[in-house]
Amino acid sequence: MRSILVINGDDAGADRRGDQDLLKLARLGVMGAASVLVNGPWAAHFISWAQKLNLSLGLHFNLSHGRPTGGPYKTLTDPRGRFFSPKQQVWEKAAAGRFDPDEVAEEATAQWQFLLDAGAAPDHLDGHNHIQVFENVFQGLARAFKDRKGLFFRIPEEPECPADYLPGMPAPRKDGRLIRKQAPENWRFADRFVGCMFGTLPTGEGISHLADIQPGLTEWMVHPNTRPGSPFTTDINRRRELDYLCRKSTHRRIARWGYELGSFKGNA
Repeated sequence: MRSILVINGDDAGADRRGDQDLLKLARLGVMGAASVLVNGPWAAHFISWAQKLNLSLGLHFNLSHGRPTGGPYKTLTDPRGRFFSPKQQVWEKAAAGRFDPDEVAEEATAQWQFLLDAGAAPDHLDGHNHIQVFENVFQGLARAFKDRKGLFFRIPEEPECPADYLPGMPAPRKDGRLIRKQAPENWRFADRFVGCMFGTLPTGEGISHLADIQPGLTEWMVHPNTRPGSPFTTDINRRRELDYLCRKSTHRRIARWGYELGSFKGNA
């Protein structure tokens, strides 16, 4: 059985320079997929370029940055019609079940429609700040996309990652086994997920567990993009991620392990 590695760049459309970095990785043949933050100022522009490179595009579902694509909402937005922030506040509300799944479904549909209107053919779904794994958010997403055959949904479970990867994210997050059990039967999931450790340790050590190659499809989440007004703007690890992903030695290492670089396209 083939071992396919899909390197998926998050936050596409958030920042022009960061988008250029993502597209650079696509041109190098390293990155096969990108998840678009549709209310980012460069989202439509990124999609047009990504299509020329045959990138697999998906929705980076967002409830914690800027204004909604639909709405305003009673439970998802503040009195000004903006998403709640910072992300810790959003996590707390989601963990407490304060988001209406019907509103989540409405906003998710609007964000997905943005991708379609921009000419994309989205094939995967994940969440900004991993919001997709909270119970009431997941319920809304399942309602919105229950008929999306072959949709890849991200479950960010990486046993090798330190427990304090996301300080401030409250338990409970949705258990991966429960997600698979409750998800629409026509959804797909990567056989393995990595990238949390790499985000905090963007070196060979951060992906050393990939050497234990496994059959099927592995998603490697990366964040070389920057977003104005976020900690990513000044986080040196974002630049280190890009540098590491651009190295020929990294590409040779992945090939030596036996992975085939690919995308979500054609793997549904």
